[in-house]
Amino acid sequence: MKKLIGGLMVLLFATTLSFGQTLSETAKKNLLGAQMVSVVNVSKAFYTKGQTYNDFVRALAIPSPTVPSQDEFLRKVYGYVSAGTADCDILKGDNSSLSRFAVDLAKSPKNQGTPNTVYSDKKKWWQILINTVINVAADIFIPDNDINVDLWPDE
Repeated sequence: MKKLIGGLMVLLFATTLSFGQTLSETAKKNLLGAQMVSVVNVSKAFYTKGQTYNDFVRALAIPSPTVPSQDEFLRKVYGYVSAGTADCDILKGDNSSLSRFAVDLAKSPKNQGTPNTVYSDKKKWWQILINTVINVAADIFIPDNDINVDLWPDE
């Protein structure tokens, strides 16, 4: 667990340093891959071998979809987790579902006027971590994004 949290902090620090600059498409793809690795590694704790997609989503306490791309993103995560995909293969994979989900969530009217409860102490650790990943992905693809999105807004 310490390695996961330490790795996430390094990733967030490196990502934050790059926000003042224009990112190349390769850099965006690499950052997105690293974010997906973080989500998949957190999600592994909630997967039991043979578990269905719906049971997996329930185990993560994911609310019903707020944007259409949410299901696509979660199915991608489930596919990686259920197949036991190695981190290096996730990094190389097409993780554009994360960027579509993050951008859709940031542009959703539901998040436009929402107060920042993304990092509330009422949230579970994995909810905070996944919210952070989604917000970093949104910041990569929406320059000057001031909206912090929350996948668990009713917590």
